[in-house]
Amino acid sequence: MSRIFNGTITPSDLFQFTFNLQGCTATIISERYVLTAAHCYTRLFKEAAKNKTDGYRYLFVDRDPVQLGQDPNGLKGFTKLYFPLDDELISFGLRDIAVLEYPKRINLSQIAVPVKLAKDYIEKEGDEAYIAGYGPVGHKVDEALQWKLRHSKITMIEDCFSTFVICGGNETSCALPGDSGGPMLIYRNNQWYQIGVSALSGAYGMSF
Repeated sequence: MSRIFNGTITPSDLFQFTFNLQGCTATIISERYVLTAAHCYTRLFKEAAKNKTDGYRYLFVDRDPVQLGQDPNGLKGFTKLYFPLDDELISFGLRDIAVLEYPKRINLSQIAVPVKLAKDYIEKEGDEAYIAGYGPVGHKVDEALQWKLRHSKITMIEDCFSTFVICGGNETSCALPGDSGGPMLIYRNNQWYQIGVSALSGAYGMSF
């Protein structure tokens, strides 16, 4: 199994900003930008090393278009990819974040209302959040369920391995590798906020 463990199939009107993106999961965060995990694009790291600026590097992409969502005729071809400078940190699940930029003619908000990003959020032991992902279930599962978005509620774990990482989940409820790039979400004031991106696979799930 390579997906949200013990997850619930997500209703079509919930988390509409979440998409299946080239074997990973991603979220729409503005009219032209999508948020996912950097390790989903490791094959592009070296090429992007040519273009560096303060704290991150970027790559102009004019080939290998990817599909956003499940519609074969849907949006394709982001034009720029941004991710942090340090490959080693990304491989350990730190700063494992990437932003995809789409052309100016594209308006992603016509597909779904972008998710809001939480500002100055500090997790506490016992806080609850939701995780979501499109990881493949496996060959023996009904094909109709294979690429359904699933979500699960998890509890925060304060004892984490880095200040810049949020840990959560347990052996009965967690994200797994196929859900890379998927969101960790909290619900505040009748609004969903994204507080993390599914990054590193652990014994019982992933860090964010």
